[in-house]
Amino acid sequence: MNTVTVGQVEIGVGAPKIIVSLIGHDESELLDSARRYRLLPCDLIEWRADFLNEALIQPHTLTSIGQALKAILPQPLIFTLRTKAEGGLRQIPPDRYSAANLAMIDAKIPDLIDIELYSGYALFNPLREAARQRNIGVIASNHDFRHTPNQAEIVKRLTAMRDLGADIVKIAVMPQKRKDVLTLISAALSFLETPNPPPVIAVSMGELGRVSRLLAGEFGFAATFASVDNTISAPGQLDVHAVKTVLDLLNNKAML
Repeated sequence: MNTVTVGQVEIGVGAPKIIVSLIGHDESELLDSARRYRLLPCDLIEWRADFLNEALIQPHTLTSIGQALKAILPQPLIFTLRTKAEGGLRQIPPDRYSAANLAMIDAKIPDLIDIELYSGYALFNPLREAARQRNIGVIASNHDFRHTPNQAEIVKRLTAMRDLGADIVKIAVMPQKRKDVLTLISAALSFLETPNPPPVIAVSMGELGRVSRLLAGEFGFAATFASVDNTISAPGQLDVHAVKTVLDLLNNKAML
């Protein structure tokens, strides 16, 4: 599996990296949270910009807040503007989605930027190229909050992300039964067996899927998402301290 290095963090090797999502409705709330998050036992911070008050989701405001966050956080920053169709809080038209992401890329603020697979080639390709020119890694993502597609469909989506030139591929699906969790894991493992796959983040959401978050490293997944103070960005996230404890235990084989 290929790896991606951002700052001092190499994604795709060793224990899965812990990502926590930074959520706030305005700049003051975000900066207060960032001062706490900088001390958390996590490897990366994801700024979920769609949680902002809608009037603030403008290129100049996002870059201003992003610069302030970068000045506080020692961890690498992922910028994510999640659309409502993929579980975000806001209906974001394609032109606003593109402009917001491009502004963050042009300002060289994030270390990684999340671009939704189904934003479409007309949006994805220019954003990927702009990020590449500025040495910003691209996470291609897809979220299905309705159900878990079959294995072939999951592999198809991961393959499409890879073929678009993503540095990291991420898929999150909702299980309706225990077997759905196994479907997600099996599909991701199948994709990881293809030649030179990028790092994979594969999440089965909700309570049924929590095992996929805690055992991410056992299946070769590159990262897992955790919560802070019961503030979650997706169903099924567990507290960052608990996740860190479990991952340390699983990766310290001498203790077992």
